[in-house]
Amino acid sequence: LDIFFSNAVKNDLIHKNPLDAVNIPQSQKQVKEVRALTRDEQSAYMKALDNTRLKPLFLTCLFTGMRMGELMALDWNHVDLKKGEIKVEFSFKETRIHDQGKSYWKLLKQPPKTSSGLRTIPIPQEIIKLLKAHKATQDTLALRLGKDEFNKEKLVFCSEVGSPLSSRNIQRTHYSICKKIGLEGVGFHALRHTFATRMIEENVPVKTVQYWIGHSSIEITY
Repeated sequence: LDIFFSNAVKNDLIHKNPLDAVNIPQSQKQVKEVRALTRDEQSAYMKALDNTRLKPLFLTCLFTGMRMGELMALDWNHVDLKKGEIKVEFSFKETRIHDQGKSYWKLLKQPPKTSSGLRTIPIPQEIIKLLKAHKATQDTLALRLGKDEFNKEKLVFCSEVGSPLSSRNIQRTHYSICKKIGLEGVGFHALRHTFATRMIEENVPVKTVQYWIGHSSIEITY
């Protein structure tokens, strides 16, 4: 981390290295590190996605860095397969509702918390091909089940009956895949971290990575 901040100072992105003034207290408690998949782990994860219904969602996350709620709320009106880009303007948040003695979960569609969450992300050619095939499959399913009733919100990623996905089901599938390849304990958010890591490894400017993943400041990205 100190190297990233030092490079940021050299490139005039920040005025000083904030770690210079940090005194690390002696403590038995360890800070949880940001987890990103190595290239080998990423390859194993991608192979394990074969025959998984949510494969398009997981690969889109791996190659765009989108948050889970953003992927859940993404609709086809915000995906331009010709230009090869995704516009992120909304996110789903699962909120527990208490009403007349009853309690249930409800998905709330909302804009990003900060303006940095509003962004346009390029889609790699392989993901464009994947999404085209995914849409064709989705359209076929819609015709079979009744196009007027299926997936009224035109969600890119929905359930088999056209309803919004549950974050718990996405997490459950992700953990199942990770367990299969010996990566137990690796959360879904690691896919987002992996995207950012691969981009920096490929010498994409950190300011560009910051924009793509929707961070409010470049310090967070570093």
